[in-house]
Amino acid sequence: MDELVIKVNRNLLRIAKGNIKSLNDLYILTGRILFVMAKKYLCDANYAEDLLSDVYLKVVRKVDSFKKGYNGLNWLIKIVKNEAINYNIKYGRRKTVELNENIHSAQDVEDSLSRLLVEEALQNLDEEEKHLIYLKYWEGYTVREISQETGCAVTTTYDKIRNTLKKLKKLVK
Repeated sequence: MDELVIKVNRNLLRIAKGNIKSLNDLYILTGRILFVMAKKYLCDANYAEDLLSDVYLKVVRKVDSFKKGYNGLNWLIKIVKNEAINYNIKYGRRKTVELNENIHSAQDVEDSLSRLLVEEALQNLDEEEKHLIYLKYWEGYTVREISQETGCAVTTTYDKIRNTLKKLKKLVK
């Protein structure tokens, strides 16, 4: 089992034994991951914060049902997903995204989190920037081909792509 999963499991078992300090440790380990996933399901940071509070309360109430040796991170992610579905029903919202639930290691978490952060950053680009990124990285166009497609000079196109990538890098951080 991955080190992150082991730490999550250890904290869940400590919470089950009544060690409330372990809830804070669990939040430090998983809070950002679960928040990003909740935000992706709910498309609203405020709802995601509320949901996260409810998730950790549910963990405290249901921790006795967690079985030693299971993947605690997957268990938490399923709680987030189920609570998000309930929030969307309660507030009359539609779920807009399907996330990968098969998270078995810290690398899977990193990959999923990176994908979510990049998707969120891409939403903050204007249409021209999105088009440039699409042509360059999805269609595989060269800078020269993109400049012909957009009607801009090659140097201007290169600068626009470079600046868009810088902007993406800042947004992801």
